[in-house]
Amino acid sequence: MRTIFPLIFSATVVVILMTDTTLAQDAAPAPKPPTATDRQHAEAQTLTQSIHELNQRVGILTNELKHFKTDFAELTTLWRVMLLEQRQALVDQQLAEAQRQLWDLEGQETAIRARLQNLDKEYIATGSAFVSQEQARRRIRQQLERELQHIAARRPTLLEREQQLRDRLNELRSKLEDIKRELEAIERKREVEKEEQP
Repeated sequence: MRTIFPLIFSATVVVILMTDTTLAQDAAPAPKPPTATDRQHAEAQTLTQSIHELNQRVGILTNELKHFKTDFAELTTLWRVMLLEQRQALVDQQLAEAQRQLWDLEGQETAIRARLQNLDKEYIATGSAFVSQEQARRRIRQQLERELQHIAARRPTLLEREQQLRDRLNELRSKLEDIKRELEAIERKREVEKEEQP
């Protein structure tokens, strides 16, 4: 009897506790299913968050695009500078060659005129007893005068070429100055973008 009583008592307590728990669960209000308004509100919050994240991403991409456009503009401008500098170097060489030809022409003309002035005093080795000094001088004078005519015919062409090259060189220098100002503007824009960067 002493052994059975505790068992009966324990079983009774367990039954009572289980009954109280069941009653408590039955008495608690069941969670309400989400209404259409709740679902719409949750969807609106999700949509708002997605839009916010999208706007952040768009802002980042826009900033990166600005940097790309600036870098690309700088690269293109540097390429133009390089091409113009190459052309300028070529025109410089052509101008130097044209000037050298003019100086050579002037030197030839000066030498020819100096010889013509002193031709009467010059002894000419004719190599023949039948050719007098006067005849030899006349032939040389005619040859020198033909050379002067040739020089006179070449000079206008060389002078025109020299002027064209000078004009071309000035044009290239002006373009280079303009492009270098563009580069300076790009650098200033880059500094502004760095300051605006969060």
